Amino acid sequence: MRHLQIKPRDSQDTVSLKSSVQNQRTIMEVLVLVKEAKELVTYLKSTGLAASLTKKVLQECETRWNSLHTMLNSVEEMYDEIAALLGDKPGQQNRMRKIDRDMLSALRDHCEPSFDDCTHLTLLKERCQRFLDMKFKPSIKAKVATFLWPDYKDLTMLPDDEKQEVVAKVRQIIGAVEPDADDVVPGEAATPTLRPPKVPRLDKYLKYKKQPLHQPPQDEVEKYLAMAVTVAPDQLLKWWNMMNRPDGLPKLAKLAKRELCKLATAAPSDRIWSKTGFILNNRRNRLSPKHLNAIVFMGSALRAECKKRKD
Repeated sequence: MRHLQIKPRDSQDTVSLKSSVQNQRTIMEVLVLVKEAKELVTYLKSTGLAASLTKKVLQECETRWNSLHTMLNSVEEMYDEIAALLGDKPGQQNRMRKIDRDMLSALRDHCEPSFDDCTHLTLLKERCQRFLDMKFKPSIKAKVATFLWPDYKDLTMLPDDEKQEVVAKVRQIIGAVEPDADDVVPGEAATPTLRPPKVPRLDKYLKYKKQPLHQPPQDEVEKYLAMAVTVAPDQLLKWWNMMNRPDGLPKLAKLAKRELCKLATAAPSDRIWSKTGFILNNRRNRLSPKHLNAIVFMGSALRAECKKRKD
């Protein structure tokens, strides 16, 4: 705007005021551009027009790092295609009017991540790394769950002292676990014992010479570690069900079914909260918890069924 241009006769206060107004105006233009870009991406995805583009347009997500740059970059790359696509849609030509391409490119370059760390950023990263190491150090329960997957039972990713700690913990747990009679799969019927054939009188004393040394009975952990078996991820529960019999690993099987059903990440719960937030909006704030739970459940069931049919 002409009246905001700095002139030679302007005083220092006037120059400062005009500069401040120009900066505020630029910030407002940037905020409007970001808002229009978000609405544009939402429109393209909701109407299915995004499938007509040669590349994906990505929406910003506040919980994802630098997703604003990802969104601006995707819109800038597809700028010409989006403009041509909206030009054929009546009443949609104005969606690109407030998205200036030069400002879009400048804002994208400004949000480009830099990997040249300054001193303060280096210290911040070190502190964050220490926090992550302390917060996300695998617990003993996670190590036990890893041990209960036959492919990783050797725990090669852990030092020897931690391996021994995990094995000792498993022995301690299954020492207090008694397999339920209803859970144990009965083994095969015992074969009838046959009467041994008669041997000469002197030959029966040879058994005392050839008798092997007494071997201590193996516990379930040693028996499990001695197995050479590979189990696919989708067959893990089935394999432990097969081991749940008297001549198998009944105590370890019960422990495996108790530990392996626990989720290792909170991502599924976060997705449920996100879906619930989309359903329970301002226009549907009278939904009861029972109905909300039913809607979320039906949505998940329908998506699982559609995915199953596609596969």
